[in-house]
Amino acid sequence: MAKLLAIRDVLSWLNMSFDKVIIESDCMAAINALVSSSLHYTRT
Repeated sequence: MAKLLAIRDVLSWLNMSFDKVIIESDCMAAINALVSSSLHYTRT
């Protein structure tokens, strides 16, 4: 859970300046949660 919160915080900072970001993690649960939630927030 801590890894997911840390990734979410960094993404909120990066969202201010970057269009695309690559995230690497050894926590598959965190990556799956991010991918599934990003489907709700994609911009076209």
